[in-house]
Amino acid sequence: MTFTKQSLQAKAPFALNTCLPATDRTGERPTVVAIIRGIGSEVLLVLPQKAAVHTRNSWMFPQGPIAQNMTPLQALDQLLRSECSLSVADLEPGSAEALAVEFAHTPQGNKRYYFVFARLLSGRYRTLTATAKEVTRGMFFAGNPLWVWDKMAEARAEKQKIIARMLMLLVHKRLLTGPEWGLDQLRPLHEFVVSK
Repeated sequence: MTFTKQSLQAKAPFALNTCLPATDRTGERPTVVAIIRGIGSEVLLVLPQKAAVHTRNSWMFPQGPIAQNMTPLQALDQLLRSECSLSVADLEPGSAEALAVEFAHTPQGNKRYYFVFARLLSGRYRTLTATAKEVTRGMFFAGNPLWVWDKMAEARAEKQKIIARMLMLLVHKRLLTGPEWGLDQLRPLHEFVVSK
């Protein structure tokens, strides 16, 4: 299976250390989305407290707002502290990378997602603090794209497409490697993106 340029193309990256332009002109809420790689090629997922108690497939990448006069990196630090009991100090120095900007229509309004990839320092896994438990019910490191896909199965189709594109981009850029992240594992995601 081959991926076309169109299926792997993402919007132009953004600067991690530069404040975003005023958002009131665009009508879209800027949101940082953290794709954190753990040991090997596992990626961090969180289960928000706001997810329905009976659901098991509402996991997501950690995400949070980027306030005005805040850089995406500052928003990432705030997000990791509030949702994951981590901080940018727990990431490998220099590993943070601006991946892509994606747009979505949500029930809460239009959002502009700023995807950031980073690697967690070895031994920096944390348990959730009492403060983080107010917004996060649990954390999980998924070791292949199909696990990620299964854990996010209850997301809206538009968001699933964005997730699939980001996972394919991570593999294409070789930020996630190994047999667990091979073309066979990505085939269902690619087919979902191109079929709908």
